[in-house]
Amino acid sequence: MNPNLPGHVQKLMTLHGREALHKGFTPFRNHRIAHAIGETFTNAQKISHALTHLNEQFSLEKCGRFEEGIAKFIGEPVILKEELSVEDFFSVLDHSRPLIDEGVSPIHGKFTHAIQHYIIEFHFGKDGVQEIFDFMRSGPVESCDKTPGRKWTLWDEFFDRPAPFEIPNTDRKSCRDAICFGHRNTTSVTPCLDARSPEWLTTVIALSPNLGIDYLHHAITSDLGARANDVHENIFVTGLESTDYLLHFSS
Repeated sequence: MNPNLPGHVQKLMTLHGREALHKGFTPFRNHRIAHAIGETFTNAQKISHALTHLNEQFSLEKCGRFEEGIAKFIGEPVILKEELSVEDFFSVLDHSRPLIDEGVSPIHGKFTHAIQHYIIEFHFGKDGVQEIFDFMRSGPVESCDKTPGRKWTLWDEFFDRPAPFEIPNTDRKSCRDAICFGHRNTTSVTPCLDARSPEWLTTVIALSPNLGIDYLHHAITSDLGARANDVHENIFVTGLESTDYLLHFSS
């Protein structure tokens, strides 16, 4: 592992989001599985070790498309193209099949949940992932107080936490223009800057050239460039978008 990667990851991580996303999840946060997920996704060393190992798999096997590597090293992916109901989402959630979410913004990243899946599997094995996903299903479905119609589950609590800022983008700019010029609101719920937030994980990888995760860096930044003209509303962003990050939208 590149010795500079954990320090880089740690530098971009904060203590935001250590409390529950919804009060209904508070009792579940005391469960040993919750502690294991949280300790892994907030540990720069563990995140870096897993990312490096995944990158090494790509390097050794000379994989072409990133999707092919995901299928080989984790499992045949489930492709999501739109937001699903809670019931439909949990029906496709599978410990042996990572998610590729093509319906989200490139800032969220279509590969990010698959990378989270690998981080967990690297540290806990496939049986551990199954136990974690079963734990996700066991929790309540809570209504978001700030967003009518929005539902929260333990998946949101541990794998899909909001980043600190949200761009409403109601005027339907491209993602490139929205992230560069769009108005940003502070997230109305407890934000997160660690690997529980897809936007954070995508941003950290995009800001990690020459740190031993070149295959992952290329996949994430290529997606940013390829889908820069996509249009999404309510885009979560981390506030870590440096000039180097923004340049990926013009590639």
